[in-house]
Amino acid sequence: MHPTLKLPVHIWVRITAALCAFVVCLRKIGDFDYWTHLALGRAYWQAGSVSIPEPFILSLLGQPVRETEWLFQLILYPLHVLGSHEAISIFVALLAAAALYVLAMALPSGIGTGTGMAAGAYLVATAVAVQIRFVPRPEALACLLLALALMVARAWCRAPGRSRLLALAGIFAIWVPLHITWTIGAVLVLATVLSRPHLGFWRDQLATGAGRLFVAMVSLAALLGSYRAAQFGLQVLGHLRPGSALAGITEMRPLWEFQSLLLRCGAVAVLGLICSWGERDGRIGRLIVWTLAAAAGLYVVRNVAMALLAMVPGALAGLSSHDRWLSGRRQGVVAALSLVVVIVLMTGSLRNREAAWGAGVDWPLFPRDAARFVRQHPAAGTILNNWDCGGYLDWDWNGRPPTFLDGRLGAPDVVAAHDAIVDGTDPAAAVARFGISTILMQPLYFNSGRIVPGLFWLLQNPDWLPVHASDAVVFMRRPLPAGVSPLTPADVWRSLQHHIELLAPGMPDRPHLSYSRAVAAFFGGNGSIARLALGEGMRQHPELLEAYRPFFPFTGN
Repeated sequence: MHPTLKLPVHIWVRITAALCAFVVCLRKIGDFDYWTHLALGRAYWQAGSVSIPEPFILSLLGQPVRETEWLFQLILYPLHVLGSHEAISIFVALLAAAALYVLAMALPSGIGTGTGMAAGAYLVATAVAVQIRFVPRPEALACLLLALALMVARAWCRAPGRSRLLALAGIFAIWVPLHITWTIGAVLVLATVLSRPHLGFWRDQLATGAGRLFVAMVSLAALLGSYRAAQFGLQVLGHLRPGSALAGITEMRPLWEFQSLLLRCGAVAVLGLICSWGERDGRIGRLIVWTLAAAAGLYVVRNVAMALLAMVPGALAGLSSHDRWLSGRRQGVVAALSLVVVIVLMTGSLRNREAAWGAGVDWPLFPRDAARFVRQHPAAGTILNNWDCGGYLDWDWNGRPPTFLDGRLGAPDVVAAHDAIVDGTDPAAAVARFGISTILMQPLYFNSGRIVPGLFWLLQNPDWLPVHASDAVVFMRRPLPAGVSPLTPADVWRSLQHHIELLAPGMPDRPHLSYSRAVAAFFGGNGSIARLALGEGMRQHPELLEAYRPFFPFTGN
């Protein structure tokens, strides 16, 4: 081997962790909020300002945009201009690689091969677990900032200095306008710093006027940050109560409600805890940081990536304290087992059907054809759309026509009208109140695979006619605009059946999906496929049969 390739073990671990993180996080874009960020970034750049009136949402047009994630949006849109959606997929994967590389720097030099291989396996397990949150959202960049902040905080614990505290201030100066997760980062960094308070450093600072001013500034920043973090935490807790604003949003639910995710992330967290135990020196600080991170990830599932990443420095520090035990005769066994773990984890991650590997957009998730149809066939009146695809309509329509709502949601009466139509609870009143003449409806709930009840109401209402069915269904009120022809209900059901087939590989474990396929096939005139799909649903989720029995006369009583 060439001498320059004989890198130390800890360098190989960093490189390997970064490469594996890049590979597992290189995914096609399937995040609905991506389009809102992209559309707002375009609007900011076109206006030359981040202070603009709402450009997309009908009920908010003309009001100031109250968007707090403009920094990420200003970065996102130029990347799209330079390399389209593929460049953004690569950018997100690079953020994951950079975050893992930085965190791997917690592994000290001079470690043996056994320790290095064990650390590499743990880092790969972390990368695989956090992949679900490395999507084109501000949190992806926030994860890198968290890694940098934690490593600077640990460097300060080893050797305190003003420059390191100023570096932390610089990181948070970027993080605060990027995303509210800075509050989580502030708590974790403060816990890390306080684990080794270095009181002598602060006494030395108080000995001079400049030092006293520096201490006052640091204290003020810590107090303000702590107050804002506590305030935000209490607000979130209030909004998460049953029936409150955030309670119905899937990613704001607690981790324990998602069994498979809990098992995967829980296993990595427990491994991090075992490693963090390590030697006695610094153990309490490592365990405090682990506990705070675990609480953040356990209570709100969207925090799970930041939680697992925050555990890494302490885990690597604790693991390295066992370097002597992992060397010698055990080294070969540890290295072999670690290699097997890495291969299994990487293979399983790349075969994950929920997030397609590659770059670009996972188009079956988004109503590209339906959006184009509505744009090309304008009708008088309000257009209603599912809230989760509203971001894509922001991007495609660019405010012409305006979107009913997007992932930012909106006024309670607008959300209530949307729910009344999509859920089929009181659609007629909502239609009349907002003068809705066109409905663009994605007919499945993606989190369960269930057909939205509003589709049945629309197909049975003679005032509404289906006029387009592909990646979404478009309905218009009578009379139809010139040049627009109606479809039959059977056309809609056959289109839905075809769309379910496209979505199915990326939607495993959706309890209603087989039943929805059966309903679509039955009403589309394909009885044989309906029977097969119904049988599959009955085998996988027999508890749901009673809800679907009325659709199928051949199920018996």
